[in-house]
Amino acid sequence: MIIKKIKTSLFAFAIISIVGLNAQNLNVLEKKGNLTPISIHNIKTLSFLPGSIKINLKVGTPLSFSLNSVRNIHFTPTTDIESPSIKTYDKIHLFPNPAKEYLNIVLNSNNSSEVDLKIISLEGRIIYTQKLNHRENNQHTINISTWANGLYYLFINDGKTVSSNKFLKTN
Repeated sequence: MIIKKIKTSLFAFAIISIVGLNAQNLNVLEKKGNLTPISIHNIKTLSFLPGSIKINLKVGTPLSFSLNSVRNIHFTPTTDIESPSIKTYDKIHLFPNPAKEYLNIVLNSNNSSEVDLKIISLEGRIIYTQKLNHRENNQHTINISTWANGLYYLFINDGKTVSSNKFLKTN
């Protein structure tokens, strides 16, 4: 069970790194209540050995934790959404953000082509996929009313580049 939680945390860390969520610390919370914050920028390697996790630091003594003594591992901060307005990242504009029932996606592109749209939850689950044919400033709307509240990542792959954005689903 703890291995599954750690793997899920590492997958979330990879997604967060890809989309630039500005995680600053890896926090290891032990069952006895000790919290060890470790700067992401100071981690040289992170290794999972049988029954333990080893963190080699760029500066300082390596850290080691028994998996039996770890309650959870998480990253802070977990979000970086500044305001509920249109966000601009490369070719994608999302609004409203936060969204309740519908999410509008505007794709800006100089060519008319088919793109792959993928939305992934913070836990790393693929929530939505669709192939879109678009032209410059083409708008698409997705019904998200039945989705759970939380932070989601949207990825657009046009075959040459992958653009991403994030949005918050609220009730």
